[in-house]
Parts: sequence; C-alpha cells; structure tokens
Amino acid sequence: MMMSRTITAAILALSLAGASWAATPDQVGTYTGTIKTTSISASGKTTTKSEMQIDVAADNSTTITIGGVPQTIGILYYGPADVFGSFGGTTEIFITSFNFKGTTIKGAATGIAVDVGPPAAVGASTSSKFKLKKQQ
Repeated sequence: MMMSRTITAAILALSLAGASWAATPDQVGTYTGTIKTTSISASGKTTTKSEMQIDVAADNSTTITIGGVPQTIGILYYGPADVFGSFGGTTEIFITSFNFKGTTIKGAATGIAVDVGPPAAVGASTSSKFKLKKQQ
C-alpha cells in the first residue's frame, strides 16, 4: 500500500513539474555501458554485472536491454535532465531514475524478482546502479 502511494505521488509530482512522455532532441541516442545489480534472497546476497543499453527515442519508444534481453517498459517520464519510470522482464519489475549529464547517463533501479510458483512469491529484492555512455 505504501509503495503504491509513493509511486502515485512521484508520478503526480513529475506531471506537475513539467515532465513529459518524450525525450528532448539532445537526449535522443543510444547509450551503452554496464549495470551492477545486487540481489538479496533467502539463499543469500549476489552481485552481478551485465551489459546495458538504452535507446532513447523522441517518440516515447525508448528501449532498454540488459544482458541482451529486451526489457518491457512500464512508463518513462522525461524531465529536462532526468527520467523516472519502470521496466522489467518476465519475472521482475524495477523502478528507476536516471540523469543525463552531457553524453552520459547515470542511474539507479530498485526492484523485486518473483518466484512464479505456485505459489507466487517475492524471490529477491534488488538494487542496481548503472552508468552509460552515448554512442556517436
């Protein structure tokens, strides 16, 4: 319940702050780099590094790929220098924010991974950081 209130408040704040569904022309491009993810589950803590790519598009068709696996975009709000949104794969969901600084994106994501079951249950909580460079 608290998480949904937090997400709703964040989306409302972004809407009021002039955020939009689309990137600005100078944000558009392909950014590549690595994402470091720490997962905590009943079996312990693991840390992985994967290749990450974000293709920022002006028409709200941005794509995110991690370790060669396309992610499903939930929603992305673009501000003048930052983005807030959600993405995920088949069994996980992430809330993310990242900042544009020149030709670099720095960001973080927090999420959960679900054990499909039955019964379905939260399998792990995750925390990620990423740094990507715009490709010319």
